[in-house]
Amino acid sequence: MDTADMRIVYFGSDHFSATVLRALIEQEAGGIVEVITTPPQKAGRGLTVRPNPVAVLCAEKNIACSMPEQLDDPVSARLAALGPDLFVVVSYGKILPGSLLTVPRRMAINLHPSLLPRWRGPSPMPFTLLSGDTEGGVSIITVAEKVDAGALIAQESFPVPPDMDSVTLEQKVLACGIPLLCTAIRTIAEGTAALRVQDESAVTYARKLRKNDGLIDWQRPATEIHNQIRALCEWPGAYTFLQGIRVKVLASSLAGEERPGAAAGTIVDIDKKGSMAVATGSGVIVLREVQAAGKKRMNAFDFSLGARIKNGDRFEVPSG
Repeated sequence: MDTADMRIVYFGSDHFSATVLRALIEQEAGGIVEVITTPPQKAGRGLTVRPNPVAVLCAEKNIACSMPEQLDDPVSARLAALGPDLFVVVSYGKILPGSLLTVPRRMAINLHPSLLPRWRGPSPMPFTLLSGDTEGGVSIITVAEKVDAGALIAQESFPVPPDMDSVTLEQKVLACGIPLLCTAIRTIAEGTAALRVQDESAVTYARKLRKNDGLIDWQRPATEIHNQIRALCEWPGAYTFLQGIRVKVLASSLAGEERPGAAAGTIVDIDKKGSMAVATGSGVIVLREVQAAGKKRMNAFDFSLGARIKNGDRFEVPSG
């Protein structure tokens, strides 16, 4: 079968998924016969009900899009009537039931942003950075009833440098993942896809992030705090408190030095070039961009001027 003749039902909901969907449409990697996404959610300060990025793209491209609350039998029957060859699932946010997985003629596949079986679960990209992994990647797998446990169809790795944050990691995943997905669709269409079972002994799990994951404990090593800042810069954001003010830390680097005698959380150097060095439980971290509550994003030196911060001031260290 020619790739362009593949009838595809696409499942996705967020901006990451919308970027992949746009690429599939533009590269004509199969015919998208319908898109399944999540219902509109309340968002923003006014809690306005808004369609998600995938629904917006479907309206732009005039592609059939449905937003079922549940993937029940009527949904399965309706999709079966479309005669799909393939389901493509990218950051959909819901688990496809086993009854639905039997609908496509070929299979259901998923683009997962990690080197499976490492980092199964809902937060693979943040945990790649939180754990200080030096290698990341993308996996194309079959969708199984057990989350992220399907057979590997294709996989590509790339280095993760210490200055990569969640924004640049996502960009790298998309740059690698989109062509990898297109290739996987082609091999499925041609009947040449080779499946490889995941190694269950190597599984690690990336749980769903919580807001309090962002709270900085200055008694931890500088490397761990830096990983926390770069991993959570989009959500929930790494944060701390100074003089009762909540401060998000958006960008940092490692100083590669110690400051003996400086208590964890103590500001040990304020640099007019735009940064602020802070002692930790082990080593020194350099804060580069911060955002105080109700203020705009700024470099750490400008923040120190506005907040009248001086060397020796100390960020709060969480108790317990």
